[in-house]
Formats: sequence, C-alpha cells, structure tokens
Amino acid sequence: VTGAMRSFGETIKNERELVIWNQRLMSEDPLTLEAVGQQFKITRERVRQIEVRLKQRLKAYLLKELGAEVELSVEGH
Repeated sequence: VTGAMRSFGETIKNERELVIWNQRLMSEDPLTLEAVGQQFKITRERVRQIEVRLKQRLKAYLLKELGAEVELSVEGH
C-alpha cells in the first residue's frame, strides 16, 4: 500500500494538491489547514475540500492498483 501511495503522489500535478498531499496527508507532523490556506491565499475550508477530493482520488487509485477493497475514510481529519 505504501508504494502505491507514493505512486499516487507522483501523479499529482497541481501545486496546491501536491502541498496538501505532502505537507498534510503524508507528513508525520502535518501543517494546519490555516497554514496551507495562508500559503495559497485560500480559506481553511477550501483546503479541507481539496483534501477530501485527494482522499477520494487516492481511494479510487488504490482500488484500481491493488484490485481489492481498501478502507479509507474520506470524512475524518
């Protein structure tokens, strides 16, 4: 799963999505929604929405790549 998650990260081309992926979702010490929002001059809510979309895309990617049911909550955090 970890390798597939890294591969998914390599498919992200949008700068905001890439920062959210690396600095929020993959980090052991994630940035706050506020910090990411300030970096891109967007609201915390917009950062949260982008994060949810990334989680949904990750789930679809893992299902495709691993061919098995993957449990991934898109509501949490």
